[in-house]
Amino acid sequence: MALNTLFFTPQELFPGSKYKFKSENCVHSIIISKPTVEDMGRYSVECMGISCAAILTVQGLCHGLLFCLLLSLSRS
Repeated sequence: MALNTLFFTPQELFPGSKYKFKSENCVHSIIISKPTVEDMGRYSVECMGISCAAILTVQGLCHGLLFCLLLSLSRS
């Protein structure tokens, strides 16, 4: 049985390089390639009039941090 509609708050998702959909028996899964913080949110699916939702949390490194060490000036 194929998934009817899969959403990521609130837009519909389609399979491609970012998202892969998998169905085995009665278990339906979404595989997110290289998840980022922007992928956090509510995912929902509707199939044959039945809906289900989950909240995804992504933890990762903070990008764009810059650490500086002040050096004292010395003149020879």
